[in-house]
Amino acid sequence: MNDQHSDSFSARHYIVIAFLDLLDKSPFDKISVSQIVKKAGISRSTFYLHFLDKYDLMDKLTEHITDEFLSHYQVYDKESVSAAPNQVQKTTLEICKHMMTYKSFYNQQLRNPVFIHYLSQQLFEQLVHVYRHKGYATFAGYGTIGYLTQWIHGGFELSPIEAATELSSIGLTNWSQYSFQRFNENDQI
Repeated sequence: MNDQHSDSFSARHYIVIAFLDLLDKSPFDKISVSQIVKKAGISRSTFYLHFLDKYDLMDKLTEHITDEFLSHYQVYDKESVSAAPNQVQKTTLEICKHMMTYKSFYNQQLRNPVFIHYLSQQLFEQLVHVYRHKGYATFAGYGTIGYLTQWIHGGFELSPIEAATELSSIGLTNWSQYSFQRFNENDQI
């Protein structure tokens, strides 16, 4: 790898890290390019070599993070889901860890209904190939994003392994055999 490519990668990496750190402290609309470059320790011109503006940065970061999120689901087909609950829990744990890694991004973006719908729809499109049924894929996709949104906005009350265990358990529940009479006082809202 030549030094110019390495320097370019480093600058881009520093920009993303600085941006994510700023997202952890401020809403997106309050963050400026000046703040990003100062935090990243780079010049404005270096920033503009990589991104048009902060919106371009957010768009490219959203694409990268969403692709990474969805890549965890690309290993499944219907048979692997029903035959390997441990694989489902392992994948769900990887997703929870992914969300923790990008927690400032998800904390911001999962307050945006457009992004919530976009991510849910992208997950649905992955899962429709697994379930081969639009209804199940819709329920699983939108339900998963809903669960993860509550987990994030709840301040990560559960650890990633606890959230993954609960989410995969919910996902693998045979609802036709579930008795809603089984709720006790601890299960009520």
